[in-house]
Amino acid sequence: QEEKIKAKEQILAVKIAADLPALRGNPIRIKQMFDNLLGNAIKYTPNGKMISIKMRKEGTQIITEITDQGPGIPQEDQPFIFEKFYRASNIPSSAPGTGLGLAIVKTIVESHNGRIWVDSTLNEGATFSVVLPS
Repeated sequence: QEEKIKAKEQILAVKIAADLPALRGNPIRIKQMFDNLLGNAIKYTPNGKMISIKMRKEGTQIITEITDQGPGIPQEDQPFIFEKFYRASNIPSSAPGTGLGLAIVKTIVESHNGRIWVDSTLNEGATFSVVLPS
């Protein structure tokens, strides 16, 4: 992913809390979850714009937020973006992707007893929030 970020001259801001406990779970699936979320942020964020990753602890939970400065997700599409093969209506058909990435992420999150949601504003970007038990 680092090469893609460099190629697009994107800025990656990472803020991970110092008191973050170890995350319990399948490391391969957790890595896949992060790869899919970060991959989407890179794909949809224009050249030279920022992507941020924040991780913090709240009680017995680890909260991760991945924010991009992409086109955003239309409000009417947001309830469906975690379904298999669904792609937001404002994504050009020429954009690569199968519409499976977020469905896979949701399956991984739920199999680890977590939750995922999106907050998005058109033309400003999207923030994907993942809450997992520590």
